[in-house]
Amino acid sequence: MASCVSPSPKSPTAFSKGSTVRSRSHATKHGAIDPSNTSKQSSTSSLENSTLAYPHEIARNRIVFGHWWWIEHEPEPFHNGEGFLKELGKNQDDDDGWNKLTGSLGDLLRGGSNHILALNYPSRTGDRKWLVLHVLIPSIRGKKRDLNDREKRSLFNQATIAAIKVHGISPTVLQKRNEGVVDNSLVNQKKVVLIGLGALGSQVAELLVKAGISNFTLCDYDYLETGNVLRHVGGVHEFGATKTAVVEHRILEINPYVEVTRIDESAVKSLEFLRDLMASSDLVISTTADENVEMTINRIAILDQKTVLYGRSLRRGSIGRVFLVRPGKDPCMQCIAHYMEGKLAGEEYPTDLFLVWEEPGEVLFHECGNPVIAGSGMDLSFTATLTARVALDFLQGGIGKSNHWLWSRKTESDINERIKPYSTIVSTIPRREGCPTCEEPEIDAVLLSAEAEETIHEEVSKSVGVETGGILIGYVTETGQAVVLRATPPGTNATKSASIFRRDVVFVQSELDKAGDEWGDQGQYIGEWHCHLELEPKPSATDITSLVGISEAPNYHSRCPVMIIAGTEKETGEITGLFAWAFPPGGRVYPITLNSESKASGDSN
Repeated sequence: MASCVSPSPKSPTAFSKGSTVRSRSHATKHGAIDPSNTSKQSSTSSLENSTLAYPHEIARNRIVFGHWWWIEHEPEPFHNGEGFLKELGKNQDDDDGWNKLTGSLGDLLRGGSNHILALNYPSRTGDRKWLVLHVLIPSIRGKKRDLNDREKRSLFNQATIAAIKVHGISPTVLQKRNEGVVDNSLVNQKKVVLIGLGALGSQVAELLVKAGISNFTLCDYDYLETGNVLRHVGGVHEFGATKTAVVEHRILEINPYVEVTRIDESAVKSLEFLRDLMASSDLVISTTADENVEMTINRIAILDQKTVLYGRSLRRGSIGRVFLVRPGKDPCMQCIAHYMEGKLAGEEYPTDLFLVWEEPGEVLFHECGNPVIAGSGMDLSFTATLTARVALDFLQGGIGKSNHWLWSRKTESDINERIKPYSTIVSTIPRREGCPTCEEPEIDAVLLSAEAEETIHEEVSKSVGVETGGILIGYVTETGQAVVLRATPPGTNATKSASIFRRDVVFVQSELDKAGDEWGDQGQYIGEWHCHLELEPKPSATDITSLVGISEAPNYHSRCPVMIIAGTEKETGEITGLFAWAFPPGGRVYPITLNSESKASGDSN
């Protein structure tokens, strides 16, 4: 819009929708932050419990108040208060703008007073623009009495007006400088789960929101300590707040349109909790540097086919290591652990997988049972940047076959002579053959006979509102398909409830014995079946423990049992779908294809 008003040296201000502009509860030295976002909190702990309001900023007049109006035309250039009123009242039959102005400002319209006023109008490109103005009403010398309405208007008509520069904060404006570098239309649809919001994870979150990621789940049970701030995005004024709240606050400072879900609990408090946490993610990033936590994440990620990026800082922060694990494509963390153990034992291992051991004094002390590692925040920022860069490239589909990145600040000849100062070694580590966690199962499909499927439907229909089940009897073909000839009922002594099922062991053993007599080698135990009172079921933690135990128990004669779970309507007991999984040794769980003999023959039942 062309304008003849002069620019003002005054600082810009932020306006929120409504007639009055004022500071909000999260006002900080960086400006006014609108707390009306879509973030969700899973804990009552909040940054609002910390000293974040900065009341001294108000005392220093750093918080600006103002008034704005919504108009439906682009204003013509004007130079004084009279021109402002003309634009404010344009196309209004019953008002020339003065009534609107006095209705908002009232007694504030005094001689010598300053005001911040704004008009919000439609631009020629279709979006809405702001015209923000600094208005100075002239003083009246010698006047002691209050001015009447006519005198106030006369003074306002003479007011000097200067435009204030407006900074847009729309999603388009915020991402403008990423155009051509980041595929904004792609990355802002991605959901990232961050497990661990310490020195490394907090910086990764900050970098990713700047790159355009707009949906985060933040998981960490820890609180910010004053000693954290030299390496964390949080400051000393935020100590005592949960790390998730600190990082959420930083994310929303950068982009208030981002959706943030906070979880102030341990990610591995249970397997079911971890599965739910990762369920809707496009990428999980773990920066916990905890072997036990990472192995648990690894196990569930392989089960549910979730990609995980593991970032870790080593050697007092001077080395950064990043692993990308795409199930079925890259070595999992169990593969890496076996490689490392083999290297220590003198076995062959991938040449690009360098063994990095801790130096003396690297662990400063333990806090809440966790080691506190020495390391400069400056060095950690390199590892954070590498982790975030790999994450962004993966989310944009440009990572290729690479799955291992090692950055070093200095020469590490005791590790490998290839490691040079400020270098990054990028490599592709192969999967480890025979890995007990990620090797594909011996069975990759199930063929369900019409008789077995009919039994499942009959038993489920008799058990509305509770779980039921039995065992699967049949054989495994040379091509890796489990053929289910019979699905047994649960037995009269089975335990059935809405959340627990235990089959009648004596009954199902008798069924298995009869099948062996009838079918010989084709009448073997090959797995279990039961129903869950949900539409799209998955094996529970109890299911996993049970079937993994069976795969390793010699008396079952099954190295890879299968499980069929019927998803059911809780109220009606109607089966909504049948789903199958294979459980090879080592704690692995794989979804596999389920084929129905009745459907293949055209039976609609």
